[in-house]
Amino acid sequence: MADRGYHEAESVAEMLERLSIAEPNSGCHLWLGKVGAHGYAYCAYRLDGKRFHRKAATVAYELAKGRVPPGLEISHTCANVLCVNPDHLLAETHSENIRRRPRYRFVLNCPHCGEPKEFVTSRSKKGEEGEWVCRPCRARRAAEWRAKRSTT
Repeated sequence: MADRGYHEAESVAEMLERLSIAEPNSGCHLWLGKVGAHGYAYCAYRLDGKRFHRKAATVAYELAKGRVPPGLEISHTCANVLCVNPDHLLAETHSENIRRRPRYRFVLNCPHCGEPKEFVTSRSKKGEEGEWVCRPCRARRAAEWRAKRSTT
């Protein structure tokens, strides 16, 4: 069934090597095979007559370091979800994975106060998009709302 991506003649390690390429600047091994809807690398293989369809990073980690312990997930220390280099993969809890991710911040002039500030979105009703407002303006507006609410 080589036409469906299952390569019975080669081992799983050979498949990972064939479907990845080393990137010299970052040290990542970039996946050349199937990519899922959320951008993660996936591989399909047969082992002992059973078919498997799993994240390629998990397969690479398990080949190099053993099974992923229960309750842990594979995270990419390089922040590249297409990387299958076992040296860039770490088994950790979901909360640790989220905490270690890079935070994206941006600074713009606030449309309310005009000062350059770090932006967050204001809360909005379900299904509506919130407006962009800086943290001090958001806190001031919340205080005004609470004061108005307490007087009525």
